[in-house]
Amino acid sequence: MMLSLAGGFLIGMLLQGAGTTVFGYQKPFALMGSLLLPIASGLITEWHVDTEVAKSIAYSALVGFEAGIGHQSPQVTVQAALSPSNAPLDLSVIISANNFGPAMFISIVQVTFTSQLGVNLRDVATGLDAFSIENFGLTELKAHLGPEQLQKALQGFDKNLVQTWYLAVALCCATIIGSASMEWRSVKHKRSQWFGGIGCADLCLR
Repeated sequence: MMLSLAGGFLIGMLLQGAGTTVFGYQKPFALMGSLLLPIASGLITEWHVDTEVAKSIAYSALVGFEAGIGHQSPQVTVQAALSPSNAPLDLSVIISANNFGPAMFISIVQVTFTSQLGVNLRDVATGLDAFSIENFGLTELKAHLGPEQLQKALQGFDKNLVQTWYLAVALCCATIIGSASMEWRSVKHKRSQWFGGIGCADLCLR
């Protein structure tokens, strides 16, 4: 199920890289990603227990594509806007943020999911809460609940996942702030300055 997401992400990155090389500007791709990614992630909230596999794959691929098409925009912007001496430091800041952000929000999502799980399951399945699931484990849940109660429990999980995905939709909407704030800088012009002002060996050292 992850192949569609990873495949869409790779295609989006390749398209963004090729488009930036041809047109010289990366801001249109950043804006495209920030405008369409909330829509694609919003479609994920329409997943339910009985959602068709084909629809799940299509939505995952769309999310991956929209995320990939704007993923390299911050790095390209830094290289286009800053001098060769300042760009490495700012690139390291961006890379650090790329690693810190997911690590932080994964923890937030886990807390959100766990805190709401007991409430949602208590409403649909009698005597079932997050503590009992932790004791039984998901593999033993079916035998413990039975078919009828299991279906209700799955509906509780479904509701809980949708509530958790709302955070992802909000974060996708927030990306428009960074995309709209980027300057219109030509990568082609900056590349000619880099290679015209310093040698290849000096560029590699920088």
